[in-house]
Amino acid sequence: AKIRECRYSEKYIENVSPEAKRFVDSLLKRDPKERATAEQSLQHPWIVSNTPVNLPLSHNLDKLRTQREVRETEGVSHAFYSVLLNSSSASQQTPLLVAATTAMESNELDIMGRGVAPLVTMAFSNVVQDQQQAAGMIANYLLKREYFDRLIDGGVLLALCHLSESESVAILNFAGLALYRIAQVRRSALAKQEQTWGRVLALGSHPSRLVARQAGRALCEMLKEETMRTPLLEQGALAITARLVESPMTEHQQEALAIWASLAEQRVFLRYLLDTEVDVVQHVQAVVQKKDCSMGVFFLAAFILNQLTKDCIHDFGSRVVDRGLAALEILARHTQALIKNPAVATLTRLVAHFEDRFDSHPSESLQALVAEVKTTQQWTEELANAQKRRAEAERAAGEGAAGSEGAVGEKRAGAVDEVGEQPAKKAR
Repeated sequence: AKIRECRYSEKYIENVSPEAKRFVDSLLKRDPKERATAEQSLQHPWIVSNTPVNLPLSHNLDKLRTQREVRETEGVSHAFYSVLLNSSSASQQTPLLVAATTAMESNELDIMGRGVAPLVTMAFSNVVQDQQQAAGMIANYLLKREYFDRLIDGGVLLALCHLSESESVAILNFAGLALYRIAQVRRSALAKQEQTWGRVLALGSHPSRLVARQAGRALCEMLKEETMRTPLLEQGALAITARLVESPMTEHQQEALAIWASLAEQRVFLRYLLDTEVDVVQHVQAVVQKKDCSMGVFFLAAFILNQLTKDCIHDFGSRVVDRGLAALEILARHTQALIKNPAVATLTRLVAHFEDRFDSHPSESLQALVAEVKTTQQWTEELANAQKRRAEAERAAGEGAAGSEGAVGEKRAGAVDEVGEQPAKKAR
């Protein structure tokens, strides 16, 4: 009832100045038209006269665990930030301010349920220690699914966007981790916040590999959302996911390769995988040749090579022959059929289209594998397909040349006719 009526208990702010109370009253208006805007709030006398420049907010972890103590020592500053940071949908945000000044029974739920505001306040502090603590707590609490919606609705996305502009690698790492966890559970929340996309992409380009990989993991999840996929790919998201393939962690490698495999299945996205800046072949070759390569990575690598050579044999196939045969041989000799079969199919296809380049290859083990491939029925079928494609290409080239000659002949005939008409015109 108090929330609906925009009332709060005076006992929690009895030590607050009259100017501060007037400030709270200006925000506690049920009608958005009567409520102070963010700009007006920032110019309020109480804010102007009490805004700290470089003083810590004294929101250490112990105090945050007891919301009542924070309210008594900090007055209504947390409540102010809660409304200010959520002012875009102000008609639904007034309860947040009231909740931030209302006692709760459970300390933990007090922070996460109706006390997200102190956490957001810390994120916007000018003190690096406060920001780092806020970023770490946000990332950790996002693991608790029961608190997830409350954090998102409480302004955590905006706080993370702010934190992602920090110069501290520790803060950026926590911010990237938090964004990854949001992308895992609520990609739709990120889809509605385009400014967040830019911050994730910026983190992915950070010199720190740790920060870039957190952003890359977030992008792998975001690329699963149809509404975000093309815009992110256009802005270079795939190159950022490539940094995950370089990670020593198998989980990171698999996350990147999984999204590549998903894109490889759709022709509309093949051009991104063929981008020379991403260099899919080089990354696949490097990860497959690692000593501790996992079964999941092997499977995904074999699938990607098979899919891309199937749809782009001349563009992608030529690159595999040039720079990826070592990885393909490893995959084709694997004992697991799910890995071996697609790799052998890829090798067979490549030999059928680029046989002359395999004949001169120096690797004896690869030559032996090619000899085995040429004894299979699949080789016969692929060779027939390759010959058919060559014939079609030659026929198309011939028709194009004939068309060009015909056009030249017509042009010449037209020129002769025009020259012949000149004397006649003079005679007339």
